[in-house]
Amino acid sequence: ERLGQPGRARPPGPLIWAQGEDAMALAALPGLIYDVRQARDDPPHLLLTTPEVPPDGALGDGGALHQLTPADTGPALRRFLEHWQPDLCLIAGGALRPALVVETSARGVPLMLLSARGADLVGRFRSRGMTRALLGRCGRVLAVSHADAAVYRKFTDAPEHVEVSGPLSECGVALDFDDAERDRLAERLAARPVWLAAGVTQGEAAALSAAHRSAGRQSHRLLLVVVPRDAGDGPALAAGFETEGWITARRSAGEDPEPETQIYVADTADEMGLWYRLAPIAYLGNSLVAPGGGHGPYEAAALGSAVLHGPHVGGHRDRYDRLARAGAARLVRSADELGTAVTELLAPEAAAAMAQAAWSVGSEGAAVAERVAALIHDALDARGAR
Repeated sequence: ERLGQPGRARPPGPLIWAQGEDAMALAALPGLIYDVRQARDDPPHLLLTTPEVPPDGALGDGGALHQLTPADTGPALRRFLEHWQPDLCLIAGGALRPALVVETSARGVPLMLLSARGADLVGRFRSRGMTRALLGRCGRVLAVSHADAAVYRKFTDAPEHVEVSGPLSECGVALDFDDAERDRLAERLAARPVWLAAGVTQGEAAALSAAHRSAGRQSHRLLLVVVPRDAGDGPALAAGFETEGWITARRSAGEDPEPETQIYVADTADEMGLWYRLAPIAYLGNSLVAPGGGHGPYEAAALGSAVLHGPHVGGHRDRYDRLARAGAARLVRSADELGTAVTELLAPEAAAAMAQAAWSVGSEGAAVAERVAALIHDALDARGAR
């Protein structure tokens, strides 16, 4: 693949190729292109190339194709382009690769720079003329800041093509939910404190039980809603909790959480939007017990949940670190730490501060994503009209 040899067949239809050094921007693209696909009669595929094979989950769940980045030589790029025949090339941060820019533009494929930073240009080439020549082959430049945009405008004959967008980053999608069901359950819970364990495995059941027991000492009406990673695990999880003495109900059995219910196993599909809206505290599962792997936190963040997670989050590490820096996520390493965190977040002001931070991170970048999507639509429309 590094020599430009394809590792798989090219799918039919339009294809967008994205490469670069900005991991956050690259991780945002699968979800963004997924939304673009839904709006087009000619839905494009996304091919991501990176220098190394990314860990599971690092590139999101948008169904992108992946290859290793071809070497920046004419023969490698020509082999790559001949096979993949992209309709658009997105460069997400990093230095301009001369052979890539020249070979791609020579085929009439438009290039767009995302999350562009001035540092990617300054000092990268010996010749100011080379920089100007390469930028002249690129189309739209979306710069991270006004200072970055100023650097690019110095090196281009088309400064009007440089705009300030801010960095491209993943933003949470507000999951659908049933309004009437949400209202019905909220009334049924009658303001009981609720915390959620989302996407959990059977191996985490003992830790959840211990954490719930600990937190329940401070809040006797506390309800734990458990959403299994595999809905088929629901009956076994419920049976295990009952063996430990918990009063348990199970959604797939048509049961509702009664006033005496202590653990509610929500083992039905496509209802995460409902549970995130009902529970201000969300532990995101498959992360406390090795090997784990976790799952993406932005859906919870977008709905304002205070996010708790274990150490085994796999390819989602950067996402959780981003939330943690904003004060929106908290790492717990054991059942005791999980119980302590839930207890502390039962204080409304603590959960509200963390949830607000989570919502801010989950929703930031939406305007940038919309702008990038609009430019992609324009480029594909122009390509199709040729």
